[in-house]
Amino acid sequence: MKTVSRSLSALRRLTFERRFSTFSTFDAQQLDCLHFFTLPSLAWNAALKHTEAEIDLIADPNIYLMIENSMRGDIAVISKRHALANNPYMEGYDESQPTSYITYLDANNFYGYAHSKPLPVRNFRFLSEEEISKFDVKFLNSVPPDSSTGYILECELYPPELDFHADYSMAPEHLEITEDMLSPYSKSLIDPLHPWQPCK
Repeated sequence: MKTVSRSLSALRRLTFERRFSTFSTFDAQQLDCLHFFTLPSLAWNAALKHTEAEIDLIADPNIYLMIENSMRGDIAVISKRHALANNPYMEGYDESQPTSYITYLDANNFYGYAHSKPLPVRNFRFLSEEEISKFDVKFLNSVPPDSSTGYILECELYPPELDFHADYSMAPEHLEITEDMLSPYSKSLIDPLHPWQPCK
């Protein structure tokens, strides 16, 4: 029985090695895929090794928090329960009503596109007060995309109140939803047995 068990163990090991030998990047990059939990982490390390990029850690907590709090996402779709178009290309066009269209847009690979552009890698710092006073936003247009110096701007936006941005805000932000922000209808849906708890 021990002989059979050893044979099966050796067979499993051999099969495992053969299966991963075709997948291994060890020969090309000296990276063993079995040392990584996910394929993206292996690909990231392979890219760093291939490009010989040295990425500094952000040691200043204020810089880290500024970047972390500036990340946007989560909104990927504009959903409306019902929409009607009114334009000359359709039956039942009503000239007395405003012209409107329904458009389906499928934009892909924003993440991959961003990663194909130069990314910040070192010398993270805030501008001094003097540099900020001399800084002109128009100057950013003259900075080439492959410049060795880049800028991350934090700004306050005051967009005008426009109806066509009601369903898809121009600049979504991280904020805590409080009970006073709820509509009367939303408040009526709160279960008395489960009181309101603010959430992000």
